[in-house]
Amino acid sequence: MKKFNKLFIILLCCVGAMSVTSCLSDDDGGGIDPETYKAWLSAMYGPYYGSNSDYRYQNKIYYYYDDEENNKIKTDSILGVVANINSLDTAFTVSNVTGKVLSKQIPDNYKDLREALESYDQPISINGKFDFTGISQNAYFTIYTTSATINNLEYSGETHDIKVAFWGYPYSSGAYGRIGEYDILEIYLCLGAIFIDDSQTPLFEYPISSQADLTKATLFLRATRQ
Repeated sequence: MKKFNKLFIILLCCVGAMSVTSCLSDDDGGGIDPETYKAWLSAMYGPYYGSNSDYRYQNKIYYYYDDEENNKIKTDSILGVVANINSLDTAFTVSNVTGKVLSKQIPDNYKDLREALESYDQPISINGKFDFTGISQNAYFTIYTTSATINNLEYSGETHDIKVAFWGYPYSSGAYGRIGEYDILEIYLCLGAIFIDDSQTPLFEYPISSQADLTKATLFLRATRQ
């Protein structure tokens, strides 16, 4: 799994000592027999609404943002997201995502788009596919073909359909495990590019050439259920 800087690791470990991706090492890929694959996929299946009574098990998406006033990179999060695993086609959905999370790294030369997406008040869903890479006490998986679509977004006096695409492995990956009575699903999603309408050419790509850029482009989902 891609290593993040020390501050991000501290953040994830502070979410709870129960973390299954941020504070444990990955499995070596290797082969997974079909019965084991099927059993873990079945265990992961279904929705993850999080806990309303225990803050440690609330569903959240964590992300970095630039605090330009103080010249710092800070961490924030959103609550209320819901994750769902479809075992029939190894697909996942993260719903109730806000435009603010997806707009945070849009550059200044697309300021109108950034502001429109940031103020977008409808829930957004991120949809993607996954495939197991290793299974031991936890299941680890790669992420691919992941995107979020915002239809009829108005900015710069025009209306466009916006597609936010995410990088696949090794920049996006995840894990599933169980701690006590809770199932824990953790996914790293790295913002990749934005496409407009039916164009196959990205309007722009999120920079990930430096460790700082990669960290700021990464969202971290933590979803749970009992």
